[in-house]
Amino acid sequence: MFIDDSQPVRYDMLHIYNSTLTYIERETRMPFRMKLGNVLYQMIRSIFFALQIDAEKSHDMLTIFLVWTWRLHLVWILRWLYHSPYTNQPVMAGESFSLPNFFGFPGGAFKNWPEAAAAVDEMCEPGFLTIGGVTLRPQNGNKKTRIWRVFRIWHEVITLLDSSKRTYWTIVNWLGFPSDGCERVAQRLKKVMKRHVFFARLIIQVAPNRTTVERDPTLPDYLYLIAQDLLLAARPFIPLLRKGDCIEIGVSSPNTPGLLAVFLRLEELLALVQEGIGTLAEEFGVPTPLLLLKLPPDNTAKPHEPLPERDAVFVTYNSITDEQLEHIIVIAEKCGFAGLVGFNTTTDPRARVIRHETRNAFDQETYFIPDQAQGGVSGDGLYPIAEDRARVLAAILRRRKSRLGFIGGGGIRTPEQVEHFLFDIGAHAVFSLSGSILEGPLLIHQSLETVYRRKAA
Repeated sequence: MFIDDSQPVRYDMLHIYNSTLTYIERETRMPFRMKLGNVLYQMIRSIFFALQIDAEKSHDMLTIFLVWTWRLHLVWILRWLYHSPYTNQPVMAGESFSLPNFFGFPGGAFKNWPEAAAAVDEMCEPGFLTIGGVTLRPQNGNKKTRIWRVFRIWHEVITLLDSSKRTYWTIVNWLGFPSDGCERVAQRLKKVMKRHVFFARLIIQVAPNRTTVERDPTLPDYLYLIAQDLLLAARPFIPLLRKGDCIEIGVSSPNTPGLLAVFLRLEELLALVQEGIGTLAEEFGVPTPLLLLKLPPDNTAKPHEPLPERDAVFVTYNSITDEQLEHIIVIAEKCGFAGLVGFNTTTDPRARVIRHETRNAFDQETYFIPDQAQGGVSGDGLYPIAEDRARVLAAILRRRKSRLGFIGGGGIRTPEQVEHFLFDIGAHAVFSLSGSILEGPLLIHQSLETVYRRKAA
C-alpha cells in the first residue's frame, strides 16, 4: 500500500492511455456551465496560491464567502455553475443510516458556520454535511500558524526517455478544534433551518474541550467528564435534528494532546454517550439521533511511547491495527452506534514522505514535508494509509455481517479514488475535504457521474 522510495515508479502505457481517454471523455461531456465554473474556481485558487495567502485565512475567506452568498440569496448562481444532475442516488450505510447520495464533507469543512453548510447544500446537494467539531465551551484551538499547504510537482519515469509530471498535494493542520461553543453554533443552525430544508443528512461533530482532555487521566471521573463535555455540546442540537440526522463523536484528532488515549476505555465512553443521548432525546420529545464514531488512522496520542495499561488493546504501533479495528467494531455494535467514519488525519511518519521524484532513471531524490509543518497530515500523504485501513475495516464489517455503516475517506481527490473506495474497498459513502479544495466543487459532480455510469453499465 505504501510507495517504495527505493525504485522509480513505472506505469503501464495502456493504463495511462485509458486514463487519458477517461479524462478527455469526462471533460467533453461536461456542460458548458460546469466548464465555466471549473475555470473560475481554478483561477481563484491559482491567485490564492500565487499570493501565498495563509492556508487558514484562505479557508476562512471561502467560508465567509459562502456565508454571505447564502445570506444574500445568491447561491442560485453557484448552483447554476456546479449543481449535478446525478445527486439522487440513495444509499443505505448499514442497517439504520440512509443517505441521499454517497458523497459528503467531514468535520472541519464548515467549522462553526451552518450558513456555509447550507450554501454548499443548495449548491451541490451532497449526501451529508458535517458541522464541527463543536465543543461545549468556546476555545481558540492551538496557536497560529496551524495549517500548512504542501504543493509540489514531481516526475515519475515511464521509460528511460520519458517521464510523467504529477502533482503532490497535502495539508498539514494543527488546529485543535477551534470552536465558538455549542450554544452559538446551535443558534446559527436554528436560524438557518427556519429558511432552508437540508437535502443532505446533517452530522453534528462534537468534541471535548482541551481543558477537559488535559486533566489527569488517572482520576476516577476523567472519562465521565469527557462524556459530559460531549453530551452537553450535543444538547442544544438535539431538538434541531431531523429523523436520520446524526451526532458524531469526535475523539480522533491527534491535534489535542492526549485525546486518542480515550480509546483505551472506549466502551465505557461510548456507553455513557449512548445512554446520555437517549436521555436528551426523551427530554426534548424527539427521535433519538443516530450516533457515529470518528476513527483515527493512528492508535495512540503519543506514538512509540508505552501506554498506561499493560494489557490494553492499543499498543505502540503507529497505524491502528486490524485487531484494534475489530475491537472498536465490537464496542460500537454493543453500544448501539449506527456507523463509523474514517480516516481523517495522521501523524504517521510515512505520511510525511513526499512521493519519490525521478527526472531520469539515474537521478532519484526523496523529499519530506518540512519540519515546521507540525500536526496531522491529510491529502496525498494520508491516502495510502487511509486506503489500507479502510480496506481492512470494510473486510471486518463484511465478515461479521455487521449492521454498522462505514463512511470512508482520507486524501480522496479524484472520481477514480471515490469509485475505488465504494466498489473495491466496500465503503458505503465517502468524504473529501482537502481534495475538494484542490479540485473544486466539480469533484462532487464527477464522482456522482462516475458512480452512476458504473452502476448503469
